[in-house]
Amino acid sequence: MGLDMYLTRRTYVKHWEYKGNDNVQVSVTLHGKPYQNIDPMRVSYIVEDVMYWRKANWIHKWFVDNVQGGDDNCGEYSVEPSQLEELMNLCKQVIDTAMGTDGKIAGPEDFQDILPTESGCFFGSEEYDQWYIDETERTYYALRELISEGAELYYYHSSW
Repeated sequence: MGLDMYLTRRTYVKHWEYKGNDNVQVSVTLHGKPYQNIDPMRVSYIVEDVMYWRKANWIHKWFVDNVQGGDDNCGEYSVEPSQLEELMNLCKQVIDTAMGTDGKIAGPEDFQDILPTESGCFFGSEEYDQWYIDETERTYYALRELISEGAELYYYHSSW
């Protein structure tokens, strides 16, 4: 039990006859054998799990506040690339703030205005500790890579 968070990417691959031979060809296999219950000609989207977090409540709070309109309901919400870029920039601010010249992690007051933690049933720690820094850094690098790939359809959902 606890807060699980997912970011998926959808890539449109619908096969259309009028597009000629330049279209995408999809094959679906399971354990190296064609998967009989899916007709590749009817596949419209490929859905990839591109990011998973567990109990990173400050990241979840950001999605609830900035993507879900404040409604924390475990629904699935479309995320614009510009929103991912905004989150990536906030993660970078946390990383830069944590890299103080004295080698010590900055205090809670230094992070509360950037990516504040949030309480919730089984939402994880509200401390601004090394785990907070590490998960934020992992998020930054993952988002930086995703943004560089240039996809346009992302979705966020959570479960708790």
